Amino acid sequence: MPLAAVTGINGYVATHVVLYYLQKGWTVRGTVRSTSKVENVKSFPVYKEYFEKGQLEVVVLKDLVNGDWTPVLEGVEAVAHVAAPIGMKGDNITWADYKGPTVTGIIRLLEAAKDSPTIKGISAISSMAAAFDPAKLGSTEDLTLTENDWFPIPEEYLAAMDVMEPFTTQLWYCGAKKISETEAFQWVETNKPSWSYATIVPPMVYGPPLHILSPEGLNIETGGSLPDLVTLFSGKDLPPQLAEAWVDITDVAAGFFETSTRQKSGRFLISGGKYTWQIFADYLRKIRPDLEAYVPLGNPSAPQKITKFVDNSKSIKELGLTYKSHEEMLKETVEHFEKIGLFKIPPGAWKK
Repeated sequence: MPLAAVTGINGYVATHVVLYYLQKGWTVRGTVRSTSKVENVKSFPVYKEYFEKGQLEVVVLKDLVNGDWTPVLEGVEAVAHVAAPIGMKGDNITWADYKGPTVTGIIRLLEAAKDSPTIKGISAISSMAAAFDPAKLGSTEDLTLTENDWFPIPEEYLAAMDVMEPFTTQLWYCGAKKISETEAFQWVETNKPSWSYATIVPPMVYGPPLHILSPEGLNIETGGSLPDLVTLFSGKDLPPQLAEAWVDITDVAAGFFETSTRQKSGRFLISGGKYTWQIFADYLRKIRPDLEAYVPLGNPSAPQKITKFVDNSKSIKELGLTYKSHEEMLKETVEHFEKIGLFKIPPGAWKK
């Protein structure tokens, strides 16, 4: 069986990426950042049969920047780089703290893979944050993002921002994601490796968090898409509407698999379509009235105007992706939450 390397296999998206390769008949070598997390990963029920069959192995890569990539990349044909620093906090955080790990981490991977005789394709996670213009965030005009769109704020402006000002860290995250993409593509253009290189650029990513095994595990403080999805089941207010495009987590996994195995290079916007939290809540309360205490009512009569769209035609044409509906995603998410016992405790009881 061919071998794929997947970074950060104890994470939300990476768990689905690993399973996608495994279910396609690949062997996977996954990374975690500490020896304590090795046993944690081996406890995941979704991984159990694959560890037992020897189809899945895990290695420790303590540091994406300074760690030794050799044992990770040896003999692999595909690399899915999913691990990424997010949610950094603190009064002393700087622009360099965001840019450094995000950008240098991917360049270190590319350098380590440069002369590999086996690698055929590398794919790395990015974010729609690297593509949108924050000046248009409140616009009521229709806006469609494509692979040609980039976060426009220059690095000089980002470096001068005060961490204590509102939205600074959010803008730093966007800028770091953009620069990690552009510098990696520049590295590939300069070094001309034999393998393909692609970035997967999703908006908000939703679906069952298979790496979370109990309601207590839903008390998530990091950034990313998952905390808001979890909040949808807290029985209180709807989560803030920070975006209007979403994608199912298994479709992100498919993007990794297809780019690396088809040896596709370039940038791929991955999106399942438009949404509002009200649309999600209305559907959940319709199909599961028994869970109404967990799903906020919101304002069902309010007009659902959506102005931000993502052009996913490139991913459909070049990767053959077909996208799940929000109905499928929500049903699968509820099934997982039921499995871990979320609905056996009072709404929001998992919160600290």
